[in-house]
Amino acid sequence: MDGGIIINIGEIINSSIRYPLSNKRTFLFLGLIVILGDLYSIFGSATYNRLITILGILALIIAFVKSGYQLRIMKFSTAGNNTLPELNKWKDLFINGLKVIVVTLVYVIPIMVIVIPMIFIIAITSISSGNNLADTNIFKTFGLVSIIVGLYMVIIYPIFFMSLANMAKNGDNIDKAFKFSAIKNIISNVGLGNFIIWYIFTGLIFLFLFIVGFGLSSIFNLIHYKFIGDVLASLTVTPFGLIFLFRSASLIYLKGSADETLD
Repeated sequence: MDGGIIINIGEIINSSIRYPLSNKRTFLFLGLIVILGDLYSIFGSATYNRLITILGILALIIAFVKSGYQLRIMKFSTAGNNTLPELNKWKDLFINGLKVIVVTLVYVIPIMVIVIPMIFIIAITSISSGNNLADTNIFKTFGLVSIIVGLYMVIIYPIFFMSLANMAKNGDNIDKAFKFSAIKNIISNVGLGNFIIWYIFTGLIFLFLFIVGFGLSSIFNLIHYKFIGDVLASLTVTPFGLIFLFRSASLIYLKGSADETLD
């Protein structure tokens, strides 16, 4: 038996799709921020070392700000707010972005503990045997490593999002991201079946948005204007996808919380 409450997954998805444009000015502002962060990848092949360094530092700062804003989306959403929050209080965004990065690293450590030794063993075996990495057995081993990483990420991603939502709901307290008993109760209240269905539908929509962004860049690349495609994707598709993802995770968390405030 699933044991969860009755949840309208379609309602969560529809609300999450509408949410990015609930504050169009902030949505476009976030798009501009994303573009600034992507300048490093756009001009990554430039020969001006000073420019690359500046853009790299800018991209790092913006990565923290974006992470902090994603947490703010969760904070507002789990508080029952249906409007996209403002992009302001930059110091708070940066600090909370650091917290999100720390939580991310903690969730990545377990798989790295497994993968890094495996890669090390593969490299040592290849060198000692005189084979290169194109050797069939080594290639298969790399394939196995990729499968392990993929499975881990698929399983851990929804738990990771619930951890961030729990942190956002409790005053951005990073300790709450690791209250696994509370996170387990949230998922249990939602019901494993409901949770999996939500995860699948949210993932499929996010994948669709990724394909749209990639397609936009590819179309403009065909007419030798890839830069325009990249800018348009960064301005619209990327922020839409990020907002949608964190809003959706917030709503499914809220459905499973004891003090649900959003219908």
